[in-house]
Amino acid sequence: MILSSHVVIAAAASAPLLAHPLTAPKAAAILAVSVLSHYAVDAIPHWDYNLSSVVKIDDSRGAGGRQFLPRRRLFFEDLGKAALDGLLGLAVTFLMLNLSWNWSDIALLLWIAFSAVLPDVASMFYIIFPHAPFSWFHKAHIVHTSYRWRYSWVSGALSQVATVTVMVWALNSLFRFW
Repeated sequence: MILSSHVVIAAAASAPLLAHPLTAPKAAAILAVSVLSHYAVDAIPHWDYNLSSVVKIDDSRGAGGRQFLPRRRLFFEDLGKAALDGLLGLAVTFLMLNLSWNWSDIALLLWIAFSAVLPDVASMFYIIFPHAPFSWFHKAHIVHTSYRWRYSWVSGALSQVATVTVMVWALNSLFRFW
């Protein structure tokens, strides 16, 4: 899944925990729910955009068959894609949860987003630094579906919207956050 999908689905899954104030136990529960929802939705066949700075290789390095290309232009291109993707997730979540522009709501939104994308960020760190302490997240991504939709970005994005819509509807049916 793309980052924005993870953020929106994690927010919907965390809905029962979002009442103020945000306490340490609630923050820990949001982290757990968000990370688990990340792995759960990655098990669904889906489309992802390509990262130009990551290429497939043989698995002799232990980085899960991927290698980072340290080229500045490619890195910043990928960083731009991820930033736009993440900002889209933040905006949709902000509107979906009807948050306000106060510090507690913004902190909550950022915590959900951080928690939701943590497995992908940690996995990327592991690809760049294969001996880093992020190996657990990368190995846990084994649940990531091996089936990839090879569609254009338009049909891929539409499939993400459809998946997120169904997941949010189902979670809203359970938790009634609207």
